[in-house]
Amino acid sequence: MEITVPECLMHPLFFSGRKQQIDPGADSLENRGFFPYELIYASVPQNAETPWQDGKRYIPQYLEYWKGVKSMLEGQFRQREKHTKTGMLEGIAVFISILFWSNRKPVVLKGLDKELGRLETVPVNIGERLCFILNRPGSYPSFCQLSELIDEQHKHWAGKQAKVKWQK
Repeated sequence: MEITVPECLMHPLFFSGRKQQIDPGADSLENRGFFPYELIYASVPQNAETPWQDGKRYIPQYLEYWKGVKSMLEGQFRQREKHTKTGMLEGIAVFISILFWSNRKPVVLKGLDKELGRLETVPVNIGERLCFILNRPGSYPSFCQLSELIDEQHKHWAGKQAKVKWQK
């Protein structure tokens, strides 16, 4: 299905033009399209799933997906392959989704620095660290930083979930 990328999701790393082909049932983010839930929600909100409102269901799926991407990237970096950018973009998209969804918000890429400031549950120095990764998406140091950020955000989200359970 072809969707017009809304202004709030326009970012040159993820979308090269205004029209984007997405396949919500595909097995990888590269084939599914980056940020498919937000894209569908922007086009047809009444039929869209909203994972940012149901993090308990969707965040564990993305964390599990990250394990496969991470394993693939570890192999590529170990073999010193030069084509790591595609896998890294998938990992970055996973992290950004988890980051926003764990704050019960849909992903917004336009004005990302400002949007990060509006999020309550984030890793330390998120702005600088994410900027580093976005500026060098195919590098090994970016991969290490991305892995750390995903681990930290997972811990923050899990802690938040435990607090909610404990307060009930």
